[in-house]
Formats: sequence, C-alpha cells, structure tokens
Amino acid sequence: MKLQIAEYKSFDQVNMCDRYRYTLELDGRLMLQFESMNVSLPDDYVTKKLMSSLRLLTDLDLEHYRRFNIDKIPGISKKVIFEQEVSDHILKDLKIQKRIEDLKKDFDE
Repeated sequence: MKLQIAEYKSFDQVNMCDRYRYTLELDGRLMLQFESMNVSLPDDYVTKKLMSSLRLLTDLDLEHYRRFNIDKIPGISKKVIFEQEVSDHILKDLKIQKRIEDLKKDFDE
C-alpha cells in the first residue's frame, strides 16, 4: 500500500492567484486534503498536519474514498512531498487505536 502526500498547484483565473491543494492519498484514494491560496506551505508543516489528521478519521474503509487522478488535467502541476510504502495493516491499527480511545472515554465519563 502506498502512502503519498502531494502538493497540487493550479492558477485561479478568477482571483488571479495560485492555489495549492495538499492531499494525503492511500493507494491512490484521496483520504484528506486542504487548500492554501498564494502561499506554498513548508513540506514539514504539511506532512505533520495531514499525518496527525489521519488519526482523526472516523471512516477507515478505503472503498468509501474516491480515486484521485488529477495528474492528467492540463495546468495542474503535482509535487510529491512524501511517499512511502506502508503495511496493509495501517488502517487496522488505526481502527484498533480508535476503539481503545473510545473505550477510555466511556470509562472516564
């Protein structure tokens, strides 16, 4: 399974500025994203923000996320910030961690 964090840059003709979209993709499926206008954010900030947000996802079933294939659209450039092969068990581990946290909350209340 391939984990990839990428920066997509396009020109917004209405506002006359560059738009940057940062995505976290697992096996080509779009899991998380956020945008920035006019400013390219530092790679370490983007990586930290998206990886920490991955733990907050409630639905961890890959089939519920759409494939993100924007590479073929002209005018959009892609820069891969981070890419790594991860185990197929990463989502199972996140689900287990989520259940444990939910159980801890139930006992704390």
